[in-house]
Amino acid sequence: MKMSRFLSLAPVLFQQGISVHLQSSPGVGKSDAINNELPKVMRRALGVDEFGVKLFNLTSVEAPDVRGFAVPRDVDGQLRTLFTQSPMIPVNMPKHGVGFLDEFSQAEHDVQKAAADFKL
Repeated sequence: MKMSRFLSLAPVLFQQGISVHLQSSPGVGKSDAINNELPKVMRRALGVDEFGVKLFNLTSVEAPDVRGFAVPRDVDGQLRTLFTQSPMIPVNMPKHGVGFLDEFSQAEHDVQKAAADFKL
């Protein structure tokens, strides 16, 4: 699928909560299109003033950076493992936006596993 086709489908995918894995040769402009074109398309389609894209370069992080850090806690007398909030979660995101997990296929396997369930 061409990037222009993806961008035309992006508003529907977003509204349905569908995640997409973009895969193609390196250097064809996936990151540029997501960072520069997607916000314009989404603002127009959704009729909003602001649409954010938060880039996460997965080749430069480790699994705890994605899912948070495991912390043992006593919950009702039972020792449980809880996770801290991921340091990748942005603090000041617009009401509408997406997280862009860049270089997913090149990331370490444990990072891919943690990122598979990542939600903002």
